[in-house]
Amino acid sequence: MKFFISRIIGNTLPPRHGRDSTLNILKYILQNEGDFDNCIKHWTLNRIVDQELLETYQQLIETHGQQHHTIEFDQDSYRSCFLDPSGLQPSKHPFLEKGSSDYESAPDRVQEWILQHKSQALVNINHARNLALNKGAEVADWVLPLDGACFFTRDAWDALTRAIDQNTAALYLTIPLTRLFHWQAPDQFKADNIAEEPQLAFRHDAPDRFDERLRYGVMNKAELLLRLGIEGPWQRWNFGEGPKEKRLTAIAPHRFGTEGWVFRLPTGAQDKVERNAPSRYGARFAGIRRLSESIDRKSLENSLAQ
Repeated sequence: MKFFISRIIGNTLPPRHGRDSTLNILKYILQNEGDFDNCIKHWTLNRIVDQELLETYQQLIETHGQQHHTIEFDQDSYRSCFLDPSGLQPSKHPFLEKGSSDYESAPDRVQEWILQHKSQALVNINHARNLALNKGAEVADWVLPLDGACFFTRDAWDALTRAIDQNTAALYLTIPLTRLFHWQAPDQFKADNIAEEPQLAFRHDAPDRFDERLRYGVMNKAELLLRLGIEGPWQRWNFGEGPKEKRLTAIAPHRFGTEGWVFRLPTGAQDKVERNAPSRYGARFAGIRRLSESIDRKSLENSLAQ
C-alpha cells in the first residue's frame, strides 16, 4: 500500500469547537471526500469521554467501509490527576497569598499549566499521532497522521501524490493547510488563507516522532517542526508556563519537502474565536478546562448520590 491516512478525532471542546462539530466533520468527510487509489483511510478515536458518541463515530466509519482504532478514555487514570501549580513563578501562583490572582482569573497559560495532568488524560494528542503513525508505517509507504478536520479535494490529493513520486529523498513532507470558515461544496474550496502550522506526512522509515510529553495547544506539533529544521512562525513561539522539558534531538533532520495542500473544515466555533491565533489559542485551554470541570462535577454528583 502506498498511503495511509489516519485522522485523529477526540473530545469536542467548546468554545474551540461547536457543540456538534466533530460529528458534522466526520459525516462531511465520509460523504464528500473521494476514494483515493492505493490508500487506506483510517480514524484514530482519541480518549472520547461520551461513550454513546464514540459508538456513533465507530458505526459511521464502519458503514463507510473505513478503518478505526480507539484509544479508550481511562476514567481511573483521569481520577488520579490533580491540579498542579508546581514550577510556576510565585508571582503567577494563584494558590499563594502573594500570587497575582486567583485561579479563575489567571492567564490562559497559567491555567493550562495547572491542568496539565488532566489535559494529558483527556487528549495527549501526540500519543495518538504516534500510535497512528506507527500503525500506518507497518502497512504503507507514506503515513499521514492528520488532525481530524483535514479534507483533501481531488486536486489537492493529486498534487501531493505527484510531488511524493518526484521527491524520493524526503523522509517528511509539510503539507500547507487552508482554514475554511464556512461549509461549502468541495469544488468551491480555494487554497488560500494558509494557516500557521502545516500538516505532516512521514515516509514509512522516517525515525522521528512527536514528543508525547507536550500537551494539547502547547507546541505539540511545532516542536517537531523545530526539531526537523523546518522554518516558520513557530520559531517565535514558546512552550508556555512551568518548567521546560529537555528538547528531543532529531534523528534525521533536514530531510523534508513542502508539497501539495489540505483543507481544514469549519470547527463551528464563534467568529470571535476563529478570528485570530491568540483567540484560538485561549479557546483550546478553555475547552480543556470546561470538559475537566464537567467530568469532575458528574463524578462528585455520583459520589454524593451513593
